[in-house]
Amino acid sequence: MTFSPEFLEGRTAHLRRKQENTTRRLAGELPEQHRTYKIERLLPAVAEALTRISMGTYGICIECETPIPEKRLLKIPEATRCAPCQTEVEQDARTH
Repeated sequence: MTFSPEFLEGRTAHLRRKQENTTRRLAGELPEQHRTYKIERLLPAVAEALTRISMGTYGICIECETPIPEKRLLKIPEATRCAPCQTEVEQDARTH
């Protein structure tokens, strides 16, 4: 699946805003639980998505290598897995 330049530009802008807003909010008052999540999970995921855009691999599932639907990327721009693979990973994590 090839994404239009406009779609990728939009996702890049959205991810950069998300990165900036998260960093700004980290400087403010956040409960420790939220701060830890944002530092350990969200910021690295956003940075990885920006790297994947620049490398041309954005929107390809890291598990099954199928395209991630635009609808999912619009909702979760830092997604690295298609919904079925993400569900499987989460189920595996709960059982182990």
